[in-house]
Amino acid sequence: MRKSPRTQVDKFGRIVYDARPGGNMKQPEWIFDLDGTLYASQNDVWGRLFPRIVRYFSKKICKTEAEVSAECDVLKLKHGTHQTIVAFMREYEIEFNEYGLDFDMIVHYVYDGIFSGLCVEPRLGLETIANLPGRKWVLSNSPETFVHDMLVHLGVRDVFNGIFGARSDALYAKPEARSYDRVPVESDRVIFIDDGDINLHMPAYYGWGTVWFPEDETLELQPNQTHVHKRIHSLSELSTIIS
Repeated sequence: MRKSPRTQVDKFGRIVYDARPGGNMKQPEWIFDLDGTLYASQNDVWGRLFPRIVRYFSKKICKTEAEVSAECDVLKLKHGTHQTIVAFMREYEIEFNEYGLDFDMIVHYVYDGIFSGLCVEPRLGLETIANLPGRKWVLSNSPETFVHDMLVHLGVRDVFNGIFGARSDALYAKPEARSYDRVPVESDRVIFIDDGDINLHMPAYYGWGTVWFPEDETLELQPNQTHVHKRIHSLSELSTIIS
């Protein structure tokens, strides 16, 4: 993906884009993370998913659930991904035939019925993003089918022009560069919003405006976070952050 114009923050705290010859500076485009950004991931979603993931891989690769659980963070670090299922599939890719690992089957096992009785808390200001000008996208490390279902559950699926998540033909996740390349942005004014600081490095490199929306309200922007243009406490603040 080509780099967009350089971005900076003006004295009013707004993200400013330097125009380039032939560029498209009209409507902005917004790219949102899902888990922890549009809804509070500290709810019981992960608490339901993780035991299922552990149970599935324990059966498939013939290890104890304790061994699989202990491997999770190690494999995510080794394979440079925050997506647990993707990390395990990469680790055991050579032995796919032996283990019978299939992404769609795993997703069905792990996510089937996940919304039954589930209480999900939208992040503050979620209802305001429909009023933002320009196209809106969701780029998540979660399986694409889950992304769609969660947006429907939150009542905001129709707000977005498209969604991108993990699929059998796209087994990679943020902060890998090719994950961001999937979003077909056309404008030079792109704003990327994520609760994870690590996921904002590549968007900043691309010249996109980067917005950090951590779930921990006590976290504030630090001097070494030069890849972050804005820290917000509510999604409603997005309407005022670009000039």
